[in-house]
Amino acid sequence: MFIKILPIDAAKHTHSHWADETLSLVDSQGRHLDDMPWNQNHSFVLMDDIGRLDRATRKDLKIVPSEENVTKALRYTKRWKENGRYIINCMAGVSRSPATAILVRIAHGWSPIDAFQDILTRREQASPNALILEIGGGLLGYGGLLSKLWRGYSSFDYPRNTFLRDINSQRKNPTWDERLFTTLGRSAILD
Repeated sequence: MFIKILPIDAAKHTHSHWADETLSLVDSQGRHLDDMPWNQNHSFVLMDDIGRLDRATRKDLKIVPSEENVTKALRYTKRWKENGRYIINCMAGVSRSPATAILVRIAHGWSPIDAFQDILTRREQASPNALILEIGGGLLGYGGLLSKLWRGYSSFDYPRNTFLRDINSQRKNPTWDERLFTTLGRSAILD
């Protein structure tokens, strides 16, 4: 399965001539939905990257990632085939879509370590949304381990190349994280 993680503008142009299917993670206002080439091979989930509170009404103005959002995204990608070409996009292709792509890889049988390495290597500017990883990790049977793995390595004093090197060494010499990942398995979310 080949997954491209793109910003929304690039996804608009790439969807029709390259992708078998596209999953768009769009903001709660639904901006840019009219510009996308809609067909049966395209779905969207309304989900903002971060929440914002209206000070006057004390109500959320944005749809913060939720279990419902992440479940909808994973269910849509359930039918994706190993030899297919897919796009996952959000506004900038930096936070929501890389986190979702990592979860899709794991849901399709990849180890969390391999999923992180694949997505972070191919999308260098990626900074996966930790809340999406936490929610998805819970749905896939990993609890908070996915967000913990990312948060543990995403500090400014821990460069990406060091993170990727350490992921490789974890795969070769399993640490407690990898042993937990391999023994916990996946949940029945895709069943």
